[in-house]
Amino acid sequence: MSSSALSTPAYRRFLIGSTITTHGLWILRLSLGWQAWQLTESEFFVAAVAFAAYFPVAVLGPVFGAYADRWDRRRAAQTFNVLNIGVTAGLFALSALGLMTPAALFLLALSFGVFSGGYTPMRLALMANLVPSMQLASAVGLGAVSFNVARVIGPVLGGYIIKFFGLAPAFAISTATFLGMAWVLWDLKLQPVARELERQIGLARLLRDGVSYTLRHPAIRYYLVLVLIGATFGRALFELMAPYADEVFQRGSDGMSLLISSFGVGAVAGGFWVARNKDLKQLRTSAAICVALAGLLIVAFGFTGNFWLAMLQLPFFGCALTICGVGSQTLTQAVVEEKYRGRVMSLWSVVAFGGVALGSAALGGWAQSIGLTTATVYWGGVAAVLGLATLLWMPRIPNPEVAGAS
Repeated sequence: MSSSALSTPAYRRFLIGSTITTHGLWILRLSLGWQAWQLTESEFFVAAVAFAAYFPVAVLGPVFGAYADRWDRRRAAQTFNVLNIGVTAGLFALSALGLMTPAALFLLALSFGVFSGGYTPMRLALMANLVPSMQLASAVGLGAVSFNVARVIGPVLGGYIIKFFGLAPAFAISTATFLGMAWVLWDLKLQPVARELERQIGLARLLRDGVSYTLRHPAIRYYLVLVLIGATFGRALFELMAPYADEVFQRGSDGMSLLISSFGVGAVAGGFWVARNKDLKQLRTSAAICVALAGLLIVAFGFTGNFWLAMLQLPFFGCALTICGVGSQTLTQAVVEEKYRGRVMSLWSVVAFGGVALGSAALGGWAQSIGLTTATVYWGGVAAVLGLATLLWMPRIPNPEVAGAS
């Protein structure tokens, strides 16, 4: 059997639908950030909207992760995807009618975060139902490539849509692309996966067992620390591209879309590297190195006052963060036992999305107080120190081995 997930028809269909939807997601993220900046011209409010969109995933992820080990994952993912379509349609309606306010934007971003809190653990756990275990690393890596190709194309499309047509059409197109995944999930054919979980076990017990398993597993603990640092420090900066584009570089929405796309070029390269990498030990080492490297690149970005120099730096930043984030997800998916997969991957989501939410809020508040570029330099310095600490910690972690492998 081929080790490439593309040889599995169900995964190919899932990847196509996911790619379409992810383009809409990046248009939506750019639109939310730009709408927040237009309404208030406040770094803190831009960060607050990002917090609203991400933090519910951290709060609700463990609950839905427990149910991902019990529910029909495809149907649950379909339900939450449809609810998010309703949110994006609401954003379009308010924007088109000229009724958008900061409060409405915040509440809709929060609603999107709540429904994403249900969708994300279902989608992550669903991966094991799409491909055989030997194709799992390929599936995660190709998913990252798809996500980051959309990170390149989506913001460029979004920037030009906003510039020439306005925010309402951007929200409308996001809504339309979300329908792609709804179509895919409608009758997706999944592989049967044995899940040794008693239906009568209560939610509290499911959550407790999942957290206990994670804390007892030294490798999974380490991978979660890697993604926590990358999300809190690296992704937090990424969420503040709107004030960077407009306030620091004086480039407006066009500049914002180009900065995000430049980051995405490097992220695509990082995703391809993870997808092709078969050596889990090498992947772990690379992910740890990239955490420290990302911190240094944040410092360099803070010192950069030139737009085109920033455009040259961001691909390296995107590559480093992707190897860290996608690498940690691949490693976690590889070593976790199947009966705990939904709960452990929900905890991964808690760390990844919660880190972005808390980090962007903290960096946005700090930037409001001492200035965006100064805050960025200090932020990157802390990230670099923490990244170095993870490198020193790594020799104590057992070598990664696929769960169930003999």
